[in-house]
Amino acid sequence: MRWFSSLCALCLTVGSLVSGCDKTDELALATNRLCTSDKSCPGTLTCGTGKSTRGQCIQPCAKTGPGPESGCPAGTFCYVPPEAKEEGHCTAICSTDKDCQERHPTLVCKERTATEEWALQICILPGS
Repeated sequence: MRWFSSLCALCLTVGSLVSGCDKTDELALATNRLCTSDKSCPGTLTCGTGKSTRGQCIQPCAKTGPGPESGCPAGTFCYVPPEAKEEGHCTAICSTDKDCQERHPTLVCKERTATEEWALQICILPGS
């Protein structure tokens, strides 16, 4: 979690000098981060309360797929859980559980039926 704060601080401090360091990057880095309330999430992200979103910073979305074409920051995926379509949210694309657990200690990296078309894995809560 400390690396995230340092990265965001650096990004905000020298954002105008470093290419690609913008608000979208900040939101992508904060996606799935552990939270206790909306105040602990940056920008337009909110602290999820649903079965598949609880305790993590999320951005709602409705169209399954990766990145901006699905309403999510680059490097994230719009995941719409089949059993909770109202909980569609942007989630980080990952390769290993560690990628997810750096954001939130209980997340795991899994391929879902919704991600198969793109051959991607995403960070989810176990049982989601």
